[in-house]
Amino acid sequence: MTAGRAARAQIAALVADWETAPRGTENLYLPGRGGHAAARHRFEVEPGHVADLDTYFNGFPVAYWRRHTSVREVRLRGRLSGAGLLRVVGRTTRGATREVAACAVQADGGVQVVDLPLLLRPDDEWWWVELAAGTTGLALDDGGWWADVPEPSAGVAITTFDRPDDCAAVLRALAAEPGPVARVVVVDQGRPHVRDHEDFPVLAAAWGDRLLVVEQPNLGGSGGFARGAVELMADERLTHVVLLDDDVVVEPEAVRRLVSFGAAAGEAVIGGQMLELIRPTVLHSTGEAVHRRRFFWGPAAGAAAQLAVDGRASTLRALTRVTDVDFNGWWMCALPTSTLRRLGLPLPLFIKWDDVEYGLRARRAGVPTVTLPGAAVWHMPWTAKDASRDWQAFFLARNRLVVAALERDVVPWGLLAHLGAEALSHLVTMAYSVADLVVHGLEEFRAGPSRLVPTMIGGRGRWRSGGRASSTASPPRVRARPRPSRHRREAGSCSCSGRSADSCGHCWDGPRPRASRWCWTWRTPAGPCWSASTWRGSAIRAEGPAPSAAATSVRPDGSRGGCSPRRCALPCRGAG
Repeated sequence: MTAGRAARAQIAALVADWETAPRGTENLYLPGRGGHAAARHRFEVEPGHVADLDTYFNGFPVAYWRRHTSVREVRLRGRLSGAGLLRVVGRTTRGATREVAACAVQADGGVQVVDLPLLLRPDDEWWWVELAAGTTGLALDDGGWWADVPEPSAGVAITTFDRPDDCAAVLRALAAEPGPVARVVVVDQGRPHVRDHEDFPVLAAAWGDRLLVVEQPNLGGSGGFARGAVELMADERLTHVVLLDDDVVVEPEAVRRLVSFGAAAGEAVIGGQMLELIRPTVLHSTGEAVHRRRFFWGPAAGAAAQLAVDGRASTLRALTRVTDVDFNGWWMCALPTSTLRRLGLPLPLFIKWDDVEYGLRARRAGVPTVTLPGAAVWHMPWTAKDASRDWQAFFLARNRLVVAALERDVVPWGLLAHLGAEALSHLVTMAYSVADLVVHGLEEFRAGPSRLVPTMIGGRGRWRSGGRASSTASPPRVRARPRPSRHRREAGSCSCSGRSADSCGHCWDGPRPRASRWCWTWRTPAGPCWSASTWRGSAIRAEGPAPSAAATSVRPDGSRGGCSPRRCALPCRGAG
């Protein structure tokens, strides 16, 4: 990564609307009182009225900038016309409201340039702009927040599977306002291909040589994002890799805010929030963490779920105060290229828990994760999918155990009890195939890291068709070790059973058989599931699909080529 020199740059723009945003989201940009949006970056206030921009997309999260960056001064810039008063208003940690700065505008028919220096005070949480119009009205053009931060350069990695229309819409939105986006890599793992979409020639012409489409077998979200990161990390100019889902409605300004914040924060994973696509003014969660007792994700301490954000944002303490999170979902997440090079690629988990594992891995390495307010995409919430009752149940169970095995502060019996309760609920509701997938996920976990890549290649088709029947190398059933009892070990024999000590699971202290190591993983760091490098290394060394299924790249001019084995760490051997 080439670190940019600190220079004054726009870290967030004031946005009045977005043409492709879902219906009913106007209040996320501008309250429906006193003012209206005349253009994407133009606010107009009627004579004698007051309009404040205390909204989700136009507030400034002061507390986050003070907590995670060294920035202590920002500037509000813009062009004012008409007559009236511009104020910057802040809300403190105690809930009080104060005036941060103000600028009067005279009705002389001209345009007045505003450049207000603003100090970030320790007790400030949230700022917003208030426009009070005089007798002739007031308009604000190209307003935004500026600060001295290193110049960022981002590459966007989009993983898509059978969604060419959605992927084309994301490419179109990013092309309208690319901002700091220097490159885009689309990893196409399905059919029909994105390159066959009717709008692809126009999009390819708009992006030029900044766009690369890679076609490869379906390796799930983890394999697709890993491939995109590999392609983007080859460009030494990029400071961040932004992972972006294909089925989101993206606000381009959110990408600028993520990358700008990441440039100021240094080595930190910066994630965007998720607005629910079916309820577009509801925030899925303000921040997520892994609850250690049952080892499952949920709202972090102090965070809120299902939060309506179409009102005054400053009154939502769960939104404005800093929330410490463990991870951020990969619907939109910016990873520093330096972190990717130091910590490696995502584990080959196909889908589910790959974003959680990477966030926890980064935390163990001293890299924090920040979920930034005011930067979000619209995405279908998990509550509308219920992945735990279809073919994805296998990956939810197995990957949950994998990630838990890599952590040290897990309550194993709480996790196993929760998994058992889930399996029992499937049996009670007569979802026998789902219960079978959960059990098979536990068996695959017991089989060790060598099973990760075989289950990832063609994973979706395999588990949708039943998993066990289509798996050619199912692991053997292993009987769990009995609970140790209190006993004394005699010389050469076992006092609890009279058998040879070499054959007793309680007393044998030599190398344990591979099949029985899994049940000691929680207690012994030497177990095969504790080492993240073991899981990741097995994916890099394992054989991938046949050469006929090798990945290819589609350039904007329509030509095709293979990947570079020298810098490709994905299991698609034979490509290039």
